[in-house]
This record gives sequence, structure tokens and C-alpha cells, in this order.
Amino acid sequence: MSYAVNLVPFSRRVARSRVRRRNAWGTACSMAAIAICVAWFVGRSAHVAIDRLAVDLHALEVQQTGVRAKLVDGSAERDDLLEQLRRLASGRRAQPWAHRLVELAELTPNDVFLTELAVAPPPAAPSEPTEPTAHRIRMVGIALDHSVLLQFMGALQTVPAWDEVELVRAHLNPEQGVEFELVCGTAGET
Repeated sequence: MSYAVNLVPFSRRVARSRVRRRNAWGTACSMAAIAICVAWFVGRSAHVAIDRLAVDLHALEVQQTGVRAKLVDGSAERDDLLEQLRRLASGRRAQPWAHRLVELAELTPNDVFLTELAVAPPPAAPSEPTEPTAHRIRMVGIALDHSVLLQFMGALQTVPAWDEVELVRAHLNPEQGVEFELVCGTAGET
């Protein structure tokens, strides 16, 4: 007995498996090439974005240094003016306004800058002139943020010479800070 083997189907199977392996290898190489290209483009985009952010950060650091220098100069000028005001107040006879202004300057935090201070005289009344009168005071200024403004208002309310502290308006200006207007009264001294 002899056995016969048909080799044609086996060679077809081998050829098909080679074609499948070649197609799979080609697909894998194509996918790897696409992944490498995408990774290169993402890396390049990230590098450009990081460079742009580094330039922006450097500009902001320079701006912050300038703002700090201005703040230090402003604080030094404020301290000098406060000292001059103390000297003037101590050289004159006792006046409640000089003491009130010195007290106001001492109560004002470093992050609050008063730009306007207006005193409205009390309305004329037929009362005795020896009776103490209360004045209305309008303060306009700029604060670093709302918490500093609230701290300043709280400090004003704790002093007996300043009463009825009211916030008329407060507006956040991103470039300067919180622009505000306060109105308060004085205890009955002339």
C-alpha cells in the first residue's frame, strides 16, 4: 500500500499565512510610523507652548518686580509723610483734626491708598456754639483687595473718633485693585 500526499493545499496555506504576516507587519509598521509622527507633532506643539509660557512668565516677573519697587517707594513716602504729619501735629496746639488725621494714617494698612479725603461741615443749626458738632467725611482710595478694605473699615469702626462707617461703592479694577468710597462721621468734636 502506498500513501499519496496532496501538497497543493498545504502550499496555499503557507502562502496565505505569509501574506497575512506581511499584511500584519505592514499594518504594524504603518501604525508605528503614524504614532511616531503624532508624537513628534505633539512634542513640538508642547515645546512651542512651553516657550511661549516661559516668555509670558518672564514678562510677568519683570512687571511684578516693578510693582514691588513702586510699593516699597510708596510705603517709604507714606512713612515720611506720616512722620512729617506727626511733627506738625506735635508742634501745634491740640486740634482734633490733626490728631484724627494722624490716627487715620496709622489705621490705614500698607495696602490701602487714600486718594481723596473730603470733610463736609455740619449743617448750620440754631444751637449753642459751644456744643460739639459732628462732621461727615468722604474717603476715596484704592485697596489691594476686598479683605484689606474690610480690615480698614473694621479698624475705623473700632476707634471712637470715627463712627457710622459706610461703604458707598467698591469696584474691582484688575490693574489697580479695589477702588472704593467710604463715608463716615466724627464723634462730636469741632
